[in-house]
Amino acid sequence: MGVRAGHFCGPDSAPVNWKVQRISRHTEKRIEHHRHEHTADCIRLLKEQGFTCIALEVTSRSVALPDYPFNHHHKIALFTGSEQHGIEAATLAQMDACVQIPMFGLNTSINVVQALSIGLYEIVRQVRSTKA
Repeated sequence: MGVRAGHFCGPDSAPVNWKVQRISRHTEKRIEHHRHEHTADCIRLLKEQGFTCIALEVTSRSVALPDYPFNHHHKIALFTGSEQHGIEAATLAQMDACVQIPMFGLNTSINVVQALSIGLYEIVRQVRSTKA
């Protein structure tokens, strides 16, 4: 998918352990990863490095994932929240944009790993179609 690094934020973000290694199929050895005590520090660092910070979260200002022009950005940092609480309001306020996965039916929640996969797929789809 072209992911260059993963950033894990907050006091509860887990370090790489045997379970992470097994689930990630050892990609933690090939993809750079960082842990940040405070999400705001991570956002500040990424913005200083030229990243556009985008939250994958249902908010009043969220744009449907396929409608957001990812291909207009050179560097994208896609933020997901915790399984239980999503992304905190203070973090959302620092985002350059918010996107959401269009869903049908009664449930508006999706597993964070699945949501991240869908978000990354859409970014790659748009970037590839621009280069074609």
